[in-house]
Amino acid sequence: MNMLEAMKKIKAKGIPISLCTAKGLFAVRKIIEDVELDNCHIRDGGALLIDPIDNKILEAHEIEPNLSNLFRKKIRKKLRLRKLKS
Repeated sequence: MNMLEAMKKIKAKGIPISLCTAKGLFAVRKIIEDVELDNCHIRDGGALLIDPIDNKILEAHEIEPNLSNLFRKKIRKKLRLRKLKS
């Protein structure tokens, strides 16, 4: 039995299935459609809670631009220091 068949059997028993993945919609859309999953799913590393039926983002957790810029600068600095040490 493959994963999709197993998920269909679980769904047929009335057990809800929610996908939780770091991947984007492109990676889970086929599973959602093939198994006819009609409940919410977590994707994009927990950043989005989606409703695939109404094609809505129910909740989004985004990193503020100033924090992402600060993080990027710190990483670049560490990488430069690491290169200097080697």
